Amino acid sequence: MNAWDFETRSRTLARYGRNQIPEDCTSQDWGITYDELEPYYDQFAHLYGVAGKAGNLNGEIQPGGNPFEGPRSREYSNPPSEQTCGSAFPQNSTNPPTGTVGALACWGLTAIKDDYLKQPRALV
Repeated sequence: MNAWDFETRSRTLARYGRNQIPEDCTSQDWGITYDELEPYYDQFAHLYGVAGKAGNLNGEIQPGGNPFEGPRSREYSNPPSEQTCGSAFPQNSTNPPTGTVGALACWGLTAIKDDYLKQPRALV
């Protein structure tokens, strides 16, 4: 989440002008800011052991994290999980790869992660 998520109406008006929101639109800001809620997000993440990599610690962009997230006051309590073969496929796919196709895709993902990313080179 970031500050924009809590102030979508006022920030849209400020950035794009009144003509970008229909007159009968009932959207409104939350009435509370990201900065006011961040300590509670942080408390929850640490209480429940959420894993991840912060992309923005106190306004400083961190390598390996989401640079577009709102500033966090501290790092997650657990490191990010390893990417699994299943996470390489869309979650809402109507025809998820199975059997041979799934195995080949998993093998390809593992090869890229464990070999190519450690020593990038031409693939041909």
